[in-house]
Amino acid sequence: MRCHSGKVVTAIFASLGSAHQVQAFQQPRKSAAEATTTSTCLHSRVSKSSLPKYDKATKRWVSTSDTDCDEGYDALGTLLRFGPVPYIKRLTQPDVVEQAVLKYQVREGCSRTEAQANMDAYFENPNDWFQQKLEEKRGLPKRDYTYIDKTEILFSLVWAVVVTSVLGTMANEVISGSYCINYPDARFCEVFPR
Repeated sequence: MRCHSGKVVTAIFASLGSAHQVQAFQQPRKSAAEATTTSTCLHSRVSKSSLPKYDKATKRWVSTSDTDCDEGYDALGTLLRFGPVPYIKRLTQPDVVEQAVLKYQVREGCSRTEAQANMDAYFENPNDWFQQKLEEKRGLPKRDYTYIDKTEILFSLVWAVVVTSVLGTMANEVISGSYCINYPDARFCEVFPR
């Protein structure tokens, strides 16, 4: 009996993909403990004196805050919260990201962490971010982009291991030639003979 790996892979992707659906315009679920331990530093309004200032000579935003509370998070925090797109942008264009964060921080009068999370969300998907902001203006509760859902991270890691394993196995079968040995009538083997 032959097993068609294409159908198996499709079934795996379909079952795993349906298990995790993103809800773009809802607050992530928090446990009662996490909801009460959120730092007041992250979401409080910041005094005008600690907000970044615009330097007309260099035409750049400059951070004026030296408080520990306003450090933001590192590139790994970006990767965990929003995935590879804003992470790569942060690594390849750090100045663009920094200027966007500082400008948002001034415009909204928020902490650096909140501004950074909003800009990461924007870089990940500008349309959803704009839609969320419009919904917030209409009265929807403000979304906490700084929150990291630990179950979502775990799911992403499991998903990455499964996908990498399946793709690695398929690549190994094709590269080693055993796929065409086991399935000589496969269309792939007609196009790329041994």
